[in-house]
Amino acid sequence: KIKDLKNRLKSFGLNEVITYSLVSEKEINLFNNEKRELVKTLKPISKDKSIMRTSLVPSLINVYNYNKARNIDNINIFEIGSIYYKENNNFIEESYLTILLSGKQLENLWQNINTKTDFYLTKGILENILNYTGLNNRYSLSEDNLKDMHPGRSATIKIGNESIGYFGQINPDINEDEVYIINLNLDKVFKQKVRGIKFKEISIYPSITKDVAFVVDKDLKSEEIVKIIEKTGKPLLTNIDVFDIYVGENVDKAKKSIAYTLTFSDNTRTLTEKEVLDIFNKIITEVETKLNATVRDS
Repeated sequence: KIKDLKNRLKSFGLNEVITYSLVSEKEINLFNNEKRELVKTLKPISKDKSIMRTSLVPSLINVYNYNKARNIDNINIFEIGSIYYKENNNFIEESYLTILLSGKQLENLWQNINTKTDFYLTKGILENILNYTGLNNRYSLSEDNLKDMHPGRSATIKIGNESIGYFGQINPDINEDEVYIINLNLDKVFKQKVRGIKFKEISIYPSITKDVAFVVDKDLKSEEIVKIIEKTGKPLLTNIDVFDIYVGENVDKAKKSIAYTLTFSDNTRTLTEKEVLDIFNKIITEVETKLNATVRDS
């Protein structure tokens, strides 16, 4: 499982790093969200390597700072390693995956195409990993006041009521650059019972796409809109993508615009424009009625 996961991460363009399990007293206080009992060495080599780490994040930040100081701007790295703590006088070791992203995730100098790392790209990588491990449609993301994370650009990852990690932007007070992390407890991820992956044949019939942008309250989550779209659009609605989130001119200060591309298809026949338009209009009506939304003019 670990080998396959590493190959998956490398296919995203991420570079694997290996860091020390021992950290300093300053580092141990960072990203220690669960306030675990520490494991200290009796005869440390130095003050910088005196405590067993409770998070991989500070170590990856050190790697980031080292490379940044040498004028490397695009830093996309990951580590799979152990953290250590004590619980009821027992020594605990847990396996974690931590990813750090900053700068450009994809860069094509020939075509002058760049993909800058942001919250949504980070979220996309996280969702790809969770889907790859068989957890699609089983996890949820919730906004929490996470220690050392950006309050508006971070979230806890849960399966049911159990937290399995978190992701988002590091608090600018810790690093003034725009740095994003994904932190997953692999022991909790791999203990989940998952069904075998099912493969579906690609349809030989053409799909039809429709774009729509909804203006909604600023605090409304996209997931709430997506749930209504999915429920109303089934079974011909086969994919939903967010392609724009806008706040600014021509949108009320208390509102935001979220734009979606909806894909409709059928494996047995070619859809007509009319039947897709009927479903599309029904989706718009449902979202407008249930979420007090309006369609943004193009």
